[in-house]
Amino acid sequence: GVNTAHPSRTGDVVVILSPPYQFDAAAPGQAISDSVFFGQHGFMPDLVDLDANINMHATFIAGGPDFLAGATVERVRAIDVAPTTAFLLGIPGPAQASGSILYDALAEGEHLSELTMVSISDYHAQFAPLSASPDSFEDENALGVSAPIAGAAHLLPWINHFREESRDASMFVTASDIIGATPPLSAFFDDMPAIEMMNAFNLEVAAIGNHHFDVDYQWFIDLMPMAQYPSLAANIVLQEGATPVALPVDGATPIADTGAPWAPTALFEFEGLTVGYIGITTLDTPDVTRDGALGPYEMLEPVPVVNRYAEELRAQGADIVVVLAHEGATAGTLSEPTGPIVDITDASIGVDTVLGDHSSQQVLSLRDNGTLLTQNPGRGLTMTRTRIVVDTRSGEVVYKSADYHLPWNISVEPDPIVTARIDELSSDIQPILGEQVGVAEGPILRSDNCGGETGRLCESLIGNVIADAMRFTYDADFAITNSGGIRADLTCPPEDNPDDFCAADLEPNAITRGQVLGVLPFGNVAVTVDLNGAELKEFLEAGLVGSPSESGGFQQMSGICITYSVDLEPGDRITNAVHQAEDGSCTGEEIDFSEGATYTVISNDFSMSGGDGYPNFSERMVTLGILDEVVAQYLAGDTGAHAAGELVTPVIEGRIVCEGETCPEATNP
Repeated sequence: GVNTAHPSRTGDVVVILSPPYQFDAAAPGQAISDSVFFGQHGFMPDLVDLDANINMHATFIAGGPDFLAGATVERVRAIDVAPTTAFLLGIPGPAQASGSILYDALAEGEHLSELTMVSISDYHAQFAPLSASPDSFEDENALGVSAPIAGAAHLLPWINHFREESRDASMFVTASDIIGATPPLSAFFDDMPAIEMMNAFNLEVAAIGNHHFDVDYQWFIDLMPMAQYPSLAANIVLQEGATPVALPVDGATPIADTGAPWAPTALFEFEGLTVGYIGITTLDTPDVTRDGALGPYEMLEPVPVVNRYAEELRAQGADIVVVLAHEGATAGTLSEPTGPIVDITDASIGVDTVLGDHSSQQVLSLRDNGTLLTQNPGRGLTMTRTRIVVDTRSGEVVYKSADYHLPWNISVEPDPIVTARIDELSSDIQPILGEQVGVAEGPILRSDNCGGETGRLCESLIGNVIADAMRFTYDADFAITNSGGIRADLTCPPEDNPDDFCAADLEPNAITRGQVLGVLPFGNVAVTVDLNGAELKEFLEAGLVGSPSESGGFQQMSGICITYSVDLEPGDRITNAVHQAEDGSCTGEEIDFSEGATYTVISNDFSMSGGDGYPNFSERMVTLGILDEVVAQYLAGDTGAHAAGELVTPVIEGRIVCEGETCPEATNP
């Protein structure tokens, strides 16, 4: 009931009195005394009890030509003043404003209609709550506090709260990767729970993400009928001359305009308001999915597609045009971002707002062309409320603003239906995924040796474990795997979380089957290919193209140690490469990169098939085991490559060394 609950600034116990008791107006020397004046504090903000001399409601008076003379507004909160003032000034509201615009107090209020859109980004079926710090401390040894945030059962009440704040139309929308790269609670069930949860969230429209094609286009098409919302992608169309693929439901046919079984746009009618949506998918999709994952479909440049459909939607009567884009900002600030989605937004014509995705960056930016661009970090860490106001007399958009919010779990009652469903899913797979397969000497996290949280900058402990498991299990010369395929921490967290697959009584740094599946959720298969020295160098160089920036293609490896320079041109950056010695040190013989040398290289089918920009050797692949099972069996000692019960003790060995002034700084050089 109060707007002051905060993970680190609210006390463990909050006392709110019941009338007529009060905290102030005390008489000296008396534990309890009568109140002698009106308007005391210490009660719930909506409390009115005139008999007890209590009224927590203050008086709000507004005047001027923009206000409706003589109007009485029943419910005005302090948090409504800033959004209303910003609207009257014609400027975006505060970045974290949570109140409403007081239309009933405005002279033109009856002629205004507001669309509220609540959005999240890159959700990836994050059913369990995450942990985040509500404060940042720069002082050394300062005590930081972490608190639970988001998670499906707590996120839904937040979504509903901001939808209920709207006087008029409200929608929950997303450009997320809804399926693909999901935790075990969804991945184990072929991602059907991911779609089920979006249905429970009352999702009304979504753009298609690149991870929707993680298996292939047919996998996504087979899942589409489960969704109670349309999935949009205007720039994924049937190749010329290809045969259309129909949805696996009676009466479903491909969209005539694109030849695809998903629509390019969607139109929604509300009282006095028509809203058109365009879906866009990142052009990176063919590079970050398996070879052939798009099947008979191809990608189109987004800007011409957006502008074409924006014009068509306007012709169909859309008052508001929204682009749901699974494409993101990659740098810059909250209000001045840079990256592909910024370029698309700046080149758009006739678009009111673009909701970005795909990269984990917070964006609230009103661009020079009048288009509002927003984006959230992934997995529900933040959510954005976007408001578009239309003058119903002219049909013109007269105002647009957005604010973002952190969905802390504190004081939020989890949705009981969502909670029950998550408990049911957990119960079904707990006996399998809760099985301990190993234990480590210390935490083995997703982050790398340069502090990159997603492990895409430098050598990482988790990358070394995975690569070692692959190489030793199949006795290959070298193992190389892309960092983009590593999605979570390997060891169980120190704090008990009832929503994960780590029982509270497990020993510290235990590794369960569920943790391994969370690390490697794509269902990739381990494969070997015999490469000559020149092909090996080409394969290694492909993983270094994006350095020193974060890149999903950045490789983790075993059996080989390389040194590379970011000052050299991509494709020719490796300056030294040697075999790992038997003790793991990088002191072995020099690698022969000539065509006369031959090496057996183990990787995953995604990378060996050209994913993340690697050369495509799919025609020569020998398929082995499913990658997460390979790692789990290695840790459990089932393959003999790692002794059962032996501590997992990875170390940073200098397998990947960067040279140059712009190299990421290693913490354990």
